Amino acid sequence: MVRKLLLILFISSLVSACAAIKHVRETIYPDREAIKALLITYQDAWNKHDPDEYMALFHNEAKIMTGTERRFVSKEEYYLLIPKRFVDFPTLKIKGEPEIEIERDAAEVKFIASFPPTDKEGSLHTLHLVREGGHWLILKQE
Repeated sequence: MVRKLLLILFISSLVSACAAIKHVRETIYPDREAIKALLITYQDAWNKHDPDEYMALFHNEAKIMTGTERRFVSKEEYYLLIPKRFVDFPTLKIKGEPEIEIERDAAEVKFIASFPPTDKEGSLHTLHLVREGGHWLILKQE
């Protein structure tokens, strides 16, 4: 009798845990898709050489890593640099599936990006995102 009661409690706990996991996955899934859509827009805006569309993906307080010295600049500073960056790196290609970690209204996205034809292998890029007004924005680009 005790074994049956323990088995029923175990199964009940397992079902509850599965339901909780499903709820978390359903909550995170739309965010993952929204973040993937942001990456597509990020790549497309770069390849169209559209500074306004590209910079609209960044939070007003964004910090953006740039140059061989890998220094961080503000969104306003990067906007002035972006025309030359488009000339130096005309094509951006995001490779493979991004690694996305979401915690509430913050996310970290890691992906490999290359700038063909000179950079075919690519390098790791990291975006730190924040959800604001129901939209994901880039808060920091490394």
